[in-house]
Amino acid sequence: MGAAGVDPSAFATVATEHMPFVTSLMADHARQIKDGRFPDDDGTVEVHAAAMEHLLDTSRARGLGTDVPELIGSLLDRAAATGHGSSGIASVIETITKGERNA
Repeated sequence: MGAAGVDPSAFATVATEHMPFVTSLMADHARQIKDGRFPDDDGTVEVHAAAMEHLLDTSRARGLGTDVPELIGSLLDRAAATGHGSSGIASVIETITKGERNA
């Protein structure tokens, strides 16, 4: 936010107001993972991958670090490559757990 000139307190206010939505997503994703079913209610892996690519492009253009969006983008790309491109974002767990078992 600093690179965009956004006041940290203003950002904190917006982020805090958004947290109930994030919390509800986390609870829903936990249920999806438990059930092994990944509806695309909050966007597909492909949609999230496109958003992450945009974040990467913007970060690079502003001279910001890209470690975190590159990691997330890599997980999304792997999930899509294993057939979860049209699945919901929680399906990325399949990529993460498979990676752990193969490590």
